[in-house]
Amino acid sequence: RPGSSGINAEYGELNTGWQSLLYTLSPGPSTELTKFHLNAIHDVASTPSNLQLWNYSSTNNCPLCGRQQCNLKHILTCCPVSLKQGRYNWRHDQVLRVIVQPIAEKLKEVNSSIPKTEEKMEWRKFVSGKGIYQKPEVQLTGKPHLLEEGNDWKMVFDEDERTRQFPQHIVNTALRPDVVIYSNTLRKVILIELTCGNE
Repeated sequence: RPGSSGINAEYGELNTGWQSLLYTLSPGPSTELTKFHLNAIHDVASTPSNLQLWNYSSTNNCPLCGRQQCNLKHILTCCPVSLKQGRYNWRHDQVLRVIVQPIAEKLKEVNSSIPKTEEKMEWRKFVSGKGIYQKPEVQLTGKPHLLEEGNDWKMVFDEDERTRQFPQHIVNTALRPDVVIYSNTLRKVILIELTCGNE
């Protein structure tokens, strides 16, 4: 819908608000990318199915596999030729790289700092008409973020061009999650599985 944010393009969020699209598009995502994004949202992209519906083409067959009714869903997720050629895997890996980059930067940050533990926190004071409420006697503690508990985090991410096994010292398995983040000291593992469908 106009005014909402859309896909992550060139490591930045694409704002689909009319003000942004009409006046502040440059510099930013390419015009072609923006056009495809908006057309895909409303299913008015120039697919063979739509071109036939609009009387611009006499056929609605997929140019790759020949299937009839070649709509956006077929192009993005269902074409057997695209699947065999690895096009869907390529798209998946491109999205994965965008996700992995900020994670790697965060891990570098926490690995260069001292691990945090539970820390004492002050109760908030609220003022009423009669004065200040007394603080409770129970000590309030704050738990650090999971990544801040250790400084030996490692990350393994799996791509078609660079396949990576699950860390075998953790568990002996042939499964290959998209991203594995683990700390040997904390004995904790974070798994991330990415799905790029017909959103």
